Amino acid sequence: MKAKKRYRGTKKAEDLLWEGFKKGNITPFYSHFYPLLVKHGKKYGDVERSKDCSQDIFIDLIRKSEDGNLPVVNSIKGYLMNSLRNKMCDQSKLAKQETVASRLNRSSQIKLLLVPEESPRSLHLSLWKAFSKLPDHYQKVLRLHYIEGRPYKEVAQFMQLNTAAVGMQIHRARAALKKILLGAN
Repeated sequence: MKAKKRYRGTKKAEDLLWEGFKKGNITPFYSHFYPLLVKHGKKYGDVERSKDCSQDIFIDLIRKSEDGNLPVVNSIKGYLMNSLRNKMCDQSKLAKQETVASRLNRSSQIKLLLVPEESPRSLHLSLWKAFSKLPDHYQKVLRLHYIEGRPYKEVAQFMQLNTAAVGMQIHRARAALKKILLGAN
């Protein structure tokens, strides 16, 4: 029975794993780096997202290998960790964009109750026009809370206000936005 090769975390061992991967020996490469990537990914999100993104990195590498487009790297470990960080950050941005879109959609639904004959596209346009007419401090507090999804406490820290003042600013900003929207009809 053949003894199983054990690879330590040394650069030379990682280089051997990388060379083996290039030749089609995927399992030892995956077995060595996957746990490291999942652990590293916990810094940027939860464990499940870290696992998903880590697997995506390996799938991308396998595809690149099949296409003959593997990157030339000095440190495969560094390359994998940077790739994971970038992938997780990209997913976070996408999730935020989806959240922003859903919040805008809710705002549009409120506007639809006010003006049902407008199309969704014109609703977004009228909402953004109304938003741009607000004073800068109202725009800022609404953007931080509703678009970026920050809680009152974070908005307060960012704007150097107390939490109660942020709540009042958001209330006033919404009232001003409503007034502009109703006045535009």
